[in-house]
Amino acid sequence: MEQRSGRVTPTGYVSVDVEADGPIPGPFSMVSFGAVVAGWHDGAGFRRAEPGAAAAFHRELRPIAEEYDPRAPAVSGPARAALEAGGAAPRSRCGSSGSGWSSCGPAPKGCGTGR
Repeated sequence: MEQRSGRVTPTGYVSVDVEADGPIPGPFSMVSFGAVVAGWHDGAGFRRAEPGAAAAFHRELRPIAEEYDPRAPAVSGPARAALEAGGAAPRSRCGSSGSGWSSCGPAPKGCGTGR
């Protein structure tokens, strides 16, 4: 929280989570990520986001690495075959979320290249 000229600039808190199909980046793929607004601090205190009313985003991605841990879907969700068939292309990882988060900025170097 930042104060300028006696006014408090509200601070938003966002919780972010990613799931991968293996234990380390590089040889394995990030297969999903999500974010949700947890709440705000506005100088009067912290206010939690109302359950179900907070802006949220979730995207499942098509794997880009050939190697994967077959036990990963028990943690991360959909089976690899389902992600290969219906996951979003990593370069289009954001798009319109319907929650006001319409862009995640430029793709990181190597994003979606399989390297």
